[in-house]
Amino acid sequence: MGAPKNMQLRPPPSFPPSLPPSLLPSLPPSLPPQVGRAWSSDELRRKSFDDLHKLWYVLYKERNVLLTEEAACKRNRGNLPSPERKSRVRKSMGRIKQVLKERALEAQRKGDGGNVGEEGKEGPLPQ
Repeated sequence: MGAPKNMQLRPPPSFPPSLPPSLLPSLPPSLPPQVGRAWSSDELRRKSFDDLHKLWYVLYKERNVLLTEEAACKRNRGNLPSPERKSRVRKSMGRIKQVLKERALEAQRKGDGGNVGEEGKEGPLPQ
């Protein structure tokens, strides 16, 4: 049982729709793509549970994009542009898990039963 043929799937309303390629800024071919840095644990500790959940989802999507790009590069015998992006995403995801585990241990120590959310919100640890 799949989705009906006339049903269109839409991204969640909290994420902006993708821009068409013609509207995206283009870099000169000589410049490598600009990439960000990994999130530090201190930065992540200041985030709410909802913010961490949203960031996990964004990093999860980015990891899948990078794995897809890597597979395409291997098929075409090319190199992945900016291969350090994979390790930055992996480190950020690991740090999110670390922060959530710290919160769960702290809540368990206080007797809250291990709830990791803030303001009465509960949520599972990401896998």
